[in-house]
Formats: sequence, C-alpha cells, structure tokens
Amino acid sequence: MKQVKLIKEQNGASCTKCRKCIDCCLHNAISSPEDPEAPIQIHESLCDGCGLCVSVCPERKLILCRL
Repeated sequence: MKQVKLIKEQNGASCTKCRKCIDCCLHNAISSPEDPEAPIQIHESLCDGCGLCVSVCPERKLILCRL
C-alpha cells in the first residue's frame, strides 16, 4: 500500500501550511491541528495513495512511499 509522508527540508524547515493538500484530499486523510506551530497531520489509515496532495504541494514537502 502506498501512503503519503510529510518530509522536511534538510535545514529542518517545515511546510508553509498553505492547506492545498488538505483541501484536495478526497479521503480527509490530511488535517491541520489547532496549534499553529504544529505540523499538518497525515492519517495513514485513511490515505489510499492517490498522490493528489503530492502533485499540488508547491513546496514539494510530500512524498509517496510504500509501507
């Protein structure tokens, strides 16, 4: 099964939380916690590996990986 993972840049910078991945996810597998400092959350059990979020991420912080 392919699932999405959030990656960080080598300098540790996180995604900019533009919400494009959240808005496009058809399975509600990605959410944003109430804490603005917390990273987005990917609910692996809901992810079907379609890759739509990966394709819309402007910072390329998402990758598909086989688990």
